[in-house]
Amino acid sequence: IGSFMLPKMMKKFSSKYPNAKIYIYSTSNGEMLNKLKNNELDIIIIQYPIFIADNHYKEELLCELDTCFYSNKDLHDKYSEDHNLITELPIMLPTRGFPDIDKLEITLKKHNIKLKQNYTVYTSEVTKELVKEGLGISWGIENCIKEELDRKELYKFDMDFKLPKAKFSMAYNENILNNTSKEF
Repeated sequence: IGSFMLPKMMKKFSSKYPNAKIYIYSTSNGEMLNKLKNNELDIIIIQYPIFIADNHYKEELLCELDTCFYSNKDLHDKYSEDHNLITELPIMLPTRGFPDIDKLEITLKKHNIKLKQNYTVYTSEVTKELVKEGLGISWGIENCIKEELDRKELYKFDMDFKLPKAKFSMAYNENILNNTSKEF
């Protein structure tokens, strides 16, 4: 989400507040939550929902994004010839335990599809490069691969059913936020 959404948000914010000091930190959801709770970060953008059991924290849904399976041309062509091959192709998925991957597993189970996960990859940037090299197919946010789809470096799989959307939210402790952070 940071690669396609954050730059536009930051440009708009920075033009309004050119002297604001901005610290962008990217890490695991768990570490970001700990830093938020320890007042080390003012705002976090994270997968929705967060489940913070404290009334001082607010969470606002920012967006729901389409997801897709994708691969390089060779694996896409194999899949196009036989959609059942999706269960045999090497696959890269994000870390389990997040709401969007859990929803994907439920959706696939409803359609009797059991994937053989060969790789667990933490970032979409690394996943894209591995997929380009033909190491497997992946599932992720379509906006994250839009440029590669347009340049025909990656290819989206046509599915016979809807895939779950990825949801992202912004969370913060409203008791410690200054006015500039609130404006963001």
